[in-house]
Amino acid sequence: MAALCASDSKEKLHDALSAALERLGFASFNMAVLKADKRQFMTEPTLTSLSWQDLSHYEERQWHLRDPLLDYSTTGGAPLAWTVDDWDADAEYSQFLRQQGLRCGVTVPLLCTRSEISAITGLSYSRDAFDAATANAVKILGEVTAERSCGLGITRGSTQAEINALRSLSEQQLTILEWARQGKSNSDIAVITNRSKRAVDYHMSEILKRLDVTSRAQAISIYCGM
Repeated sequence: MAALCASDSKEKLHDALSAALERLGFASFNMAVLKADKRQFMTEPTLTSLSWQDLSHYEERQWHLRDPLLDYSTTGGAPLAWTVDDWDADAEYSQFLRQQGLRCGVTVPLLCTRSEISAITGLSYSRDAFDAATANAVKILGEVTAERSCGLGITRGSTQAEINALRSLSEQQLTILEWARQGKSNSDIAVITNRSKRAVDYHMSEILKRLDVTSRAQAISIYCGM
């Protein structure tokens, strides 16, 4: 724990978390902090020991659309200790886990808000199971690591000025920004919200002005950090 708190770089934070989880019996891990979408837990993890090949394989198979553990990571629920046998009712998913050589793990949803997700999963290829005490220990490690990653600027939350600017947006503008976060174009948003594209363009322009940014990507980044 002391090593996590003392970490002054992403590399040191990664190594400290990896060592702490290894002591608990985990062989690998994946962690996401302040992500706008659950898919980013696997496509853009904040800290991970999984290989690029592992992450690419997951993305290619589009497991983010049907991964029950990924869904659980967004619930804000209690730490979940699981074994591969727990997923036998979902034959495809159970087979996928076994193909990776996995036997058990712990998945912990961390603090989640309206617009971002944080979670950590520890994995084992040799253990039979993990108990509740270990699952709670992973939660503590995850919370400390998440806080430290924010402190180091690895991830970011909104500043007070940005929060105030977001609060100045109308419900209509927040709705437009939410659809933009989901990857919709102004034309798409116009159809979805039953407005003219000209009206959506105007509101997006106003959003950028109020948030003092020059691109929708920057606006979405601020919104996701709220």
